[in-house]
Amino acid sequence: MEGSDSTNQNNPTTNRGDIPDLDICFCDKLMVERTCWFDENTGRRMLACPDRWNGCPHMKWIKPPLESRAVAVVQAILKEMNDLKHRHQMEKCKIYDGFARKREKLVMMAKEHAAAIEAAATESDIEEDP
Repeated sequence: MEGSDSTNQNNPTTNRGDIPDLDICFCDKLMVERTCWFDENTGRRMLACPDRWNGCPHMKWIKPPLESRAVAVVQAILKEMNDLKHRHQMEKCKIYDGFARKREKLVMMAKEHAAAIEAAATESDIEEDP
């Protein structure tokens, strides 16, 4: 059967019994599948070196780009999610700031109370010493 030794372009396996072809980076590391979340490639899948963000530039796209409408929708959802995360963080800071102020006030009141008790004890000691 002619052509039986060739591999199918859509199937990343060889004719050696379903062993997948391994994508090795320029720096001899096994490439990993990632999703891009930037600009017009939002949501697009790629194979990239695990050290991609540490300087290794090797990567290749494994999925075609999304349609422009899909990219716009994904980017809008990501923006809304990031805005909600930011707003949530700001609310947490306000709550923690309120707790910190209340704690400071309680500590100050406790110190004033302790000073008043000590002053009263000292005053009673003076009255008893004639």
